[in-house]
Amino acid sequence: MKILSFDTSTKFLTIALAEDFAIKSAFHEDMETRHNEEIVPTVANMFKEIKWNVKDIDLVCVGIGPGSFTGLRVGLAFAKGLARSTGIKIIGVPTMDAIAKQFLPVKFPGVNFVAPLIDARKGRVYSAVYKAGAETIPEKVSNYNLLFIDELLSTLDKKTFFIGDGVETYKDKIKEHARAYFIENAQWHPNARDINFLGLKKFMRREENDINNLQPLYIYPKECSVGGI
Repeated sequence: MKILSFDTSTKFLTIALAEDFAIKSAFHEDMETRHNEEIVPTVANMFKEIKWNVKDIDLVCVGIGPGSFTGLRVGLAFAKGLARSTGIKIIGVPTMDAIAKQFLPVKFPGVNFVAPLIDARKGRVYSAVYKAGAETIPEKVSNYNLLFIDELLSTLDKKTFFIGDGVETYKDKIKEHARAYFIENAQWHPNARDINFLGLKKFMRREENDINNLQPLYIYPKECSVGGI
């Protein structure tokens, strides 16, 4: 199966072309707010590089956030446009699941949780909490939330790795949490390789999305609910 995977929910534009789980071409670059101008020519260049075209694609996997509202609209519009014009199947992947996926195959001795943080500005972060040490699929033990960083920290009383661009913004505050750990910022952003992996796994479980019902994962402020922590 030939797959196009991408995420536009953060300042990074990340794209992958794959045959099943094997990545054939990848692009990952800080675009700030230029996703709308860059996604179409970038995908076209990647097709040309490996001698594919859009008619070869069997599945589109797209990051659905949470994140930049504008970026999410760009990504979903592109994915749905491809699906409608060609009949390609479509899968939505929560962006925080993809961020968490980068770290979970590694066993961190004594660390209980991984918490991706996406900066939502005005003192808030998009967040979720995952059990550390899961082999391949993130095991989420909280809701997806939008909340103040102090609210999140107050729910975590065990050792937690914090990752994502929200760490850069709120690192000093997080450092006050005695059980906080950090990972290099090169891996703070979603990567299309992980969108591909998680999307294909969902497809194999027959979790294909209906194109008319697939929506961005918009999160609004509400009480944090973290289960099993």
